[in-house]
Amino acid sequence: MPTVYAVASAKGGVGKTTTAAGLATALAAAGESVVAVDGDVGSPALAATLGVEPGATTLHDVLAGRAAPTTAVVDGPAGLRVVPGDPSPEAFAAADPTGIGSGLTGVGDG
Repeated sequence: MPTVYAVASAKGGVGKTTTAAGLATALAAAGESVVAVDGDVGSPALAATLGVEPGATTLHDVLAGRAAPTTAVVDGPAGLRVVPGDPSPEAFAAADPTGIGSGLTGVGDG
């Protein structure tokens, strides 16, 4: 079973994204298999922080039921994989964040 780390806080601007990006990159650089998921459905910024260009599919597409979870994974620095979000208001409106746990089945495979 994979290990899951969550970086969370109810307050904005405290460094959650920066901490998650640094932790994910360090673990990947140490040889761990890492998938970093931008779970900030309202203001996703992980891809930009990591210098990753989101693909055609994002976490928001998965949460809206429009895409399979594995199609949202893109390559990031140090060999880590990233599931970026879509910062558009339309993507936010269509996404159902209650499915974030079950909706990510399979993203760590491969």
